[in-house]
Amino acid sequence: GAIRSRDLDELIAVDSVIFGDNRGRMIEKLLRVARAALRVPARGRLEGYLLVLPAANGVRLGPWVAMGPDAAGELLHGALAQCGKEDTVVALPGVNADGIRLLRSLGFEETPSSLRMVLGPAEFGGWPQNIYGMGSGAFG
Repeated sequence: GAIRSRDLDELIAVDSVIFGDNRGRMIEKLLRVARAALRVPARGRLEGYLLVLPAANGVRLGPWVAMGPDAAGELLHGALAQCGKEDTVVALPGVNADGIRLLRSLGFEETPSSLRMVLGPAEFGGWPQNIYGMGSGAFG
């Protein structure tokens, strides 16, 4: 279903765990420009969310997080139903094998990717295997 204003605190909490940082202000800004904002509730808690953002030649799916492939699939099908035949781009971490399988099963094809590098400790406090789509390489 659609993200409701009362979902915002829980959405930001889930996003913070998965991305490893509190991105609440950014999420609030993205919600204002999103073409669609979807959520999956399960057993009284949020199991994932997906924002459909405008892109230069279509739409971009992300941020998109899910607690598992079933929730991710439900979000993806909901988003694609709203996108129609627009060009659709998704960027996800290579460690998310479930996400890669899901996207390939629907005909998405890999394109040349970017590589993230760090100087210093390469620590990431989040759960990249639960990131199914990043809003942008600049902010995840």
